[in-house]
Amino acid sequence: MKYLIQTLAVFLLATNYGFSQDSPEKTTDAAVATDQAPLDSLRWMIGEWGDQSDEGSIGVKCVAYGKRGFLKREFKLQIDDENSMEVVQMIGYDPVLERVQSWTFDTEGGYGTALWSQEGDRWTIKTSFQLASGETASSTNIITKVDDNTVRWKSVNRQVGGQIQPSVAESTFVRKKAK
Repeated sequence: MKYLIQTLAVFLLATNYGFSQDSPEKTTDAAVATDQAPLDSLRWMIGEWGDQSDEGSIGVKCVAYGKRGFLKREFKLQIDDENSMEVVQMIGYDPVLERVQSWTFDTEGGYGTALWSQEGDRWTIKTSFQLASGETASSTNIITKVDDNTVRWKSVNRQVGGQIQPSVAESTFVRKKAK
């Protein structure tokens, strides 16, 4: 069961976290190429989201954070009564790389960073992560905004400890209605 939690964590984190496997060359994001603030094209993520399957549930809460325009995302993964994990992710704009970047930390002791790039309503997130076990993990996560209340997420090109892992099938996250 612990392996399942680690797999789900890498799945989520790979979507949004880790060190990029690409070179840190500067790129021009759609948000940077216009007069928008760098994170304006991600503000649709603010709110609460969820996905549930036979394997467990994932809840995501995203809020604006700080004066420089960070987004803070909190993930809660629940497999069963005994197996769960929480993850905190900060998303910001790196003025040196001229890219959106994220930093991620989980309750098991794992951490990572990722570089984000946008193409229309699709974000590609190249990640690397250091698991609490000491193993490294990497993936490419793809988030596609379907509409204001629906987003699709999948994880491909996944590796844990140098071993290729299967891709994670696409999941659909739905915005939770305000209480």
